[in-house]
Amino acid sequence: MNDRFEAKEMSFVDIFHKYGFEISIPSIQRDYAQGRNTVEAKKIRENFVRQLKEYILSGESHSLDFIYGSGENGSFVPLDGQQRLTTLWLLHIYVLCVNNKNQEDSLDDFKFTYQTRDSSKRFCHALLLSAKNVLNHKSLASRKVRPSELIRNEGWWFIAWDDDPTVYGMLNMLDEIDKVFFDVVDEAYERLFSAGSYPIVFEFLPLNGFHDIDDLYIKMNARGLPLTSFEIFKSKLIEDVERYLPNEEKLFKANIDVNWSDTLWAFRDADKSIDKFLQRIMIVLLANEGTVAGDGKTIDPASLDCLFEANDKKVTFAHNWYERKGVIFNSALLARLNSDLHLLLDPEVSPLTNSIDGYDTFWFDVSEAVRRWILKGWDVDNEANLSYSTRLKLHAFLKYRKAFADSSNEEFSEWMRVVHNLLEATPIDSSSDMARALRGIENMLASYGKWRDKMLGDSQGSDVSINEWVAKSMSFKPLFMNNDQWQEEVVKAQLRRNEEWKELIYKAEHHPYLRGQIGVTLWLTGVIPPATPFVDLTEIPPIGLYQSYITKAYPLFEKLGNAASEEVKNFLMVRAMLAQGDYMPWASSYRKNLYNRPNHRDYSWKSLFRITTSSTNGPALKCLKGILDNTCFSESDICRSLTTIMSQGEPTEFWRKAFLGECGVKLMEYAKQGFIAFDGENVLIYGSSQRNHYHAELKSRLLYECLCKQSHCSPEYVSVKSQEEDSHIDIKGFSICHWNSEWKVWKDGQYDQYEILQNEDEVLEYIGVPKTYML
Repeated sequence: MNDRFEAKEMSFVDIFHKYGFEISIPSIQRDYAQGRNTVEAKKIRENFVRQLKEYILSGESHSLDFIYGSGENGSFVPLDGQQRLTTLWLLHIYVLCVNNKNQEDSLDDFKFTYQTRDSSKRFCHALLLSAKNVLNHKSLASRKVRPSELIRNEGWWFIAWDDDPTVYGMLNMLDEIDKVFFDVVDEAYERLFSAGSYPIVFEFLPLNGFHDIDDLYIKMNARGLPLTSFEIFKSKLIEDVERYLPNEEKLFKANIDVNWSDTLWAFRDADKSIDKFLQRIMIVLLANEGTVAGDGKTIDPASLDCLFEANDKKVTFAHNWYERKGVIFNSALLARLNSDLHLLLDPEVSPLTNSIDGYDTFWFDVSEAVRRWILKGWDVDNEANLSYSTRLKLHAFLKYRKAFADSSNEEFSEWMRVVHNLLEATPIDSSSDMARALRGIENMLASYGKWRDKMLGDSQGSDVSINEWVAKSMSFKPLFMNNDQWQEEVVKAQLRRNEEWKELIYKAEHHPYLRGQIGVTLWLTGVIPPATPFVDLTEIPPIGLYQSYITKAYPLFEKLGNAASEEVKNFLMVRAMLAQGDYMPWASSYRKNLYNRPNHRDYSWKSLFRITTSSTNGPALKCLKGILDNTCFSESDICRSLTTIMSQGEPTEFWRKAFLGECGVKLMEYAKQGFIAFDGENVLIYGSSQRNHYHAELKSRLLYECLCKQSHCSPEYVSVKSQEEDSHIDIKGFSICHWNSEWKVWKDGQYDQYEILQNEDEVLEYIGVPKTYML
């Protein structure tokens, strides 16, 4: 394409009006496919035309991505984008002909032809000459005739054209366009043809200096296939670097084309391409760095979802797509990208090819994470897209290595340890949270950097380690990150100044269930209070008591983290805790939870025993300590210990007695998410988490479970989903429910003819079932 047709964003009309080209679909292209009659093509056609309508009427500019080819001797020959160009040509012809705004516009400029078949070429020529006479508002106003019928009735129509798939497809597309656009054709005309209005644009990429069509395919890449989305994006990115970082352009191009590519070259698979690797890298980096570089102010939550591929949103890997999502390609962003790409791909430092000696991979296995991400597109522990946690840890790795390139791998471990522990304790529920967490990591790193510089300025021999900074930063409040966990980190850092404590804390944090959050073990031994805020330690306590408690606590916690363990599966920990007291904090709507869901963020034992600003879990902590202090507790047999402690309980509340009784496990199994609720003197067991889902009343459910143990009974329990209904037992033609200390019994569905009874014995006598169990 000549000099005046550079790679840039332009509208469909620009091809004809601004540059004076005729569009010529080359003979090597396939027939027009969007007009086919297959189910898939029909769906694509309908969706695309409706999307075009939304774009045109929205009042905003929308890109249909890249089209590239050659433009010489008055013809634009597209090598990609044929289907979209054909549909847009038909749309523009239709709108010019059918609108009521201006019938003076000529179609002469909109020259378009297919070289695939002579019949396709002749039809395009005939349609351009005759469309004004055939397709107009009057001829289509009745809505009883379609454009295809009008055209087929013309004298210039050749019956043989019905056998041309391109011509046949064009007629189908015109019918679809008419169906969607007829009622808005005047508005569409104003949007498409008004000066300065560009509702639909492309990124046109020229392929200069090639006259032979085969050469053009070779130019696309060495395999004769279309340019990858990364190649197209890379050309725009290099333009950005040239504009904003002119001194870096030459080195950047050399790196991305040679140095960084060489690192990836060894990992090519059957398709011999590394572009997919580079695209995966850019998708994550642009989301992270684009969010932080823009300070989050220019990116709305919906766009953040797209950038982070959250809530089933997908990335469209195109430069202008990122710009529309609020990513600003300025010097700040480009410098960040350049640094990240260096750290990821430079042969001297890339985690793909270099091990990180002395680094503790427990906190985040950088090399493995980078390999899975770049080479497979997988997260660290599954084959899904990268999680928020992985993205944040990658960001923490890149930012630390950029800021402190000369620091030891041991210090890098310390940094990643703190980041890991904070992220473990910080809920990240949305892409907006993700953006705040990214800024939180950078804020924390900047605070450390300032402290480090000050310490080095005061004395060159100062301890400027991450641990020492944390130990002296009780007053620091991390941006977005969990402040309770930060205070735990400060106390641990102060303890870790002592080598014995450092070793103990190392083992505690590496416990597979605790995973860095060990506040409960520090509380058990009196190092910290049961709630934040903490204060700086005035002295380092002896390690004996801590060793004693963790010897007993570690095996217990290991069981509580395993959903298949007897302690969890048979609710042994729940029942042992209930034997100590009512350990469950109040949740909303008068609910409580059993907290017997391993690894659940909010309702696991780990979350219950977390030390926070709230003291609502104080009873739970006391019950836990009571279990560990019980003389019957043995770390060598957790199951037996909990069973014995459970049998020692003497609860006064009926609901605790029920859960500790013979049918307790069955009752708790009904509470699939662990919720029970209190309504006055009544206790409900929720099948899920709310009362508007199936639930049961405790006493009637207990009676049902007891009746199930009798071989001659076949009771059914009817759960309900509202406050207006009563859950009840159906047995031998009777229905039984309990509420407010009263039992109601009715027969044969006659609810309005019930008997009120005072206790279970009266109920069983009334329905003729002997009592052979103890409640």
